[in-house]
Parts: sequence; C-alpha cells; structure tokens
Amino acid sequence: SKTWDNLLRAQLTSATLATLPGGDLGVAAVVEAGNQGWDYSPDPRLLSGGVWGTTAVQGAGHRSRYAGTLEARAPLLQQLTADASVRYDSYDVAGQQVDKPTWNISLEYRPWETLLLRGKVGTAFKAPSLADQFQGLSGFYSTAVDYYNCAVLGYTGGAIDKCPARYSNAQYYGTQSGNASLKPIEARAWSYGVVWSPWQRFSLSADLLHWNIQGEVQGQSVDDLLRDEMLCRQGKRDINSPSCLAALSQVIRSASVSDDGTVGAITSIYRGKVNVSRRVVSALVMDARYGVDLGHWGDLSLQASYNDMLKHDYQPYPGDAMVDTLRDPTWSTDFKSRFNASATWRLHGWEATLYGNRYGKTPNYLAYNYGYEYPGAGKLAPWIRYNASVSYQATPALQLALQVNNLLNRMPPHDSSYPGTSTSPYNSSNYDVYGRAYYLQATYRFGESK
Repeated sequence: SKTWDNLLRAQLTSATLATLPGGDLGVAAVVEAGNQGWDYSPDPRLLSGGVWGTTAVQGAGHRSRYAGTLEARAPLLQQLTADASVRYDSYDVAGQQVDKPTWNISLEYRPWETLLLRGKVGTAFKAPSLADQFQGLSGFYSTAVDYYNCAVLGYTGGAIDKCPARYSNAQYYGTQSGNASLKPIEARAWSYGVVWSPWQRFSLSADLLHWNIQGEVQGQSVDDLLRDEMLCRQGKRDINSPSCLAALSQVIRSASVSDDGTVGAITSIYRGKVNVSRRVVSALVMDARYGVDLGHWGDLSLQASYNDMLKHDYQPYPGDAMVDTLRDPTWSTDFKSRFNASATWRLHGWEATLYGNRYGKTPNYLAYNYGYEYPGAGKLAPWIRYNASVSYQATPALQLALQVNNLLNRMPPHDSSYPGTSTSPYNSSNYDVYGRAYYLQATYRFGESK
C-alpha cells in the first residue's frame, strides 16, 4: 500500500501589531494547500476467492484541500485578555466540495494577581480519513454469539456458555467498507473555569467542559450489531427506530423458522463506517499542584487531577431518541471518573516519582449486554494502578533511568458475570492484563557541556 500527503504552508506573525491598554496586540495568519492520497491494492486473487477461506481489505482514494487561519490575541485591559480566531477549510473529495468555517473566542480575566477566570466558546470541523471514505468492499470470516437465538432458547447472561455451539459460536461471512458519503465531523464547544494561585508553586484549578458533536465517524462492531438486533427483536428497544432498522438490515439470516422459536441462522453481517448523529458530553476537570523546597533534603513536587463525566447523551441515527449512556450500560462502558496523583522528589541529580491512577466504576458484562435490571448485573470496583521511576543525571550528557509500570502487578477487577466460554473475562476496551513491566534506559546527549 502507499499513502502521500503534500502540503504547502505560509505563516505570518506579529507580536506587536498595535498597542492596547493592556499591552501589545499580537496576530498570526496562516494559509495552506495540499493533497492527500491512499492506495491499498492487494493481490486480486485474495478478493476473487482464489485463496480458499481468505479475503483481504482494499481501497483507494485521494483529495485536495486548502485552508486559511487568522488569530489575534488582544490584552484589552491590564486584567482582561481576549483571543479570537477564525479558520476556513475546504476539501475536494470525489468531485464534491466539503467546506466549513470555524471560530473560537476566549477570555481571561485576572481581577487579582492570584486569581484567574477563563472561558472559551467555539466550533470545530474535521474531515473523515481517506480510509473511512474510500475503503472498498472487503470480506472476512469470523465467529460471533447469536444473542437472539440464544435468548429464545433461554440462554442469557452467565448461562450463555450453555447455548448450543451453532449459536454461541456462530460462523458467518462478514463484509465491510468505507463510506464515500460520510459527512465531516462538526462540533460546538464551550468551557469556563477558575485558577487560584495564592503563593508560588501552589495552584488549584477547575474547569467545566462541554461538547456537542455531530457526525462523529464510527466503525460498527459486529458484537454490538448482534446485541442491538437481540434487544430490538425482544422489544427492549423500539424496533422501528433507525438504529434497530439498521441492525436488522445488516444482520442477514436464512429464511427458516424452527419449532423452538429460533429464527434462521446468520449467513452474513455487514459493518461499515457511519456518522453518529449526535453526542453531547459535559465534564468537570480539576487540578492541584504544590511544590516545596526541602533544603538539604531536596525538592518535592505534588500533583493531582480529577475528571468526572457529568453528562454523556448519544443519538446513533437521526430519529433515534437521545440515550443517557451514563445510566444505560447497554450503550457505553466508559469510566465515569478518573483520578491521578504523583509525587516527585529531586536531590543532587537524582529524581524519583510515584504515580497513581484510579479508574472509576464501570458496568459488568451482564449490565453491558442486558441492562442493570438483569439478575447479576451491576458495576465493577474501581481499578487502581501505580507506576514508579527513578533517574540519575550521572553527567550533564548522561542520564540513567529505571521505570516500573503497574508496580503492584494489579489485574482488572474480577468480573464473574462473564460466561465460561469467554477467553478474556474482562472488557478489553477498558482494561488490560499487562502485569508489572520494567524499563531500563540510558540517554546520552552529544554536545552537552561537561
């Protein structure tokens, strides 16, 4: 395969274009133009069935683009600074023009030397990748759980491992492709916050962030499609909603219906790239930093940060109802909160750091597949891991370092709700089973003074 990206860019900046009551007005202007291309053409025999039981991914595409940006930073008063920017992007894709202007405005107000108030509002734009748009129709062979037929037979939750193999390990032929009709990703965002720094090397900050994203590009998951199909067929979701209609049309079954109520076996599944209709997210981010000189004992720096997702509403297709994913685990298993903290000590060329990361609770397997009301569904305990490092500056040019990740060798929280057929009884989208890892590093910088 091959890719290319040609870009011509010009930039003009002036830090002192004019003098304002609060200081100098600075501006920057950028213009750029270029083209991008991608071509992945495997041996045609892989695509025509010339190699039994094997297929491949193929695709090609290119586009040209140009953009212009103008930004100004204006100290309107001694205590008030404004930053404003505007940008225009234009893409020529498959003979069609995709363009969008975006803008951002931010304000910083410092009523006292120790207090800063800040806010920002603006828009964003991003074109889909070439692979998302131009990947050709390609096939693959795999197996999956036929959730609906297993449920018809009474095998759900922890009992799904007793579901007959023709359903619990259903073989199918899958197809996938890009989508030349993908629309660009657009967003509106705003934030506001405060920073308090009453003395040197100490600060506290808190910011509220909000995003309203439309057209987010997402690759569909076969497992999610089969779960959606089950929930739609069972009436737990509106079967006439756009997301249900999509799942039912992409999971292709034979026409037979058995006496036990099961429907036809899965013959093929199509997964593609789609624009998510809408996603609305709000989050609180807090940060604290403190440093202290220990005299003969060196220097100590402490840092801690916390973020909490306050809102995460999701609409897969236009016409679907907005889903509160923080309370409906069948749509998302994201961590609602995260907290990390570190302590760094320095003395005579030595530096040692201890870092901790706490991930909040997430839905377990049963909750993700069937909802919190299902017997045994619930949340997993928080996951805490520690890293540690120590380094020594042997000479101005040579540094030696040892780092240990996952210091206590912590595994993901135990999720006993997974069925016995699962080879990985944890959510690989959230957790990993990498144990304790050691890294030894020597860095030498040539030309450093002795």
